[in-house]
Amino acid sequence: MFNDISMIMCVLIFGGLVLLKPVYDYWEVHASFLRHRFLWRSKDIPFNSVVAVRPAVVSDKVSAKNLEVEVAKVSPTVYPHSYLILKLYNRDGFIQAIRATAPELLSDL
Repeated sequence: MFNDISMIMCVLIFGGLVLLKPVYDYWEVHASFLRHRFLWRSKDIPFNSVVAVRPAVVSDKVSAKNLEVEVAKVSPTVYPHSYLILKLYNRDGFIQAIRATAPELLSDL
């Protein structure tokens, strides 16, 4: 009996977390930086360190849903760079916000 109830509770909690993901894990576009919010933490990425925003390549295929943000660790001409994969719920809105704020960052979009 206890195992059945605990299994049901785990499924409900996990399902709730998946459905609420847009509330606690999302990206914002500001005037001079991108902000990633996850729960109570946030990380800002200034536009001067972003090399490009482009469709992500997953398993040798261009993804229709995900975006890749290439971030320079030192400068745009010095490698290695970091690559962040963004799994967005409002991909079109994010692209429009980047296009309005920093269109030079968009690559292949």
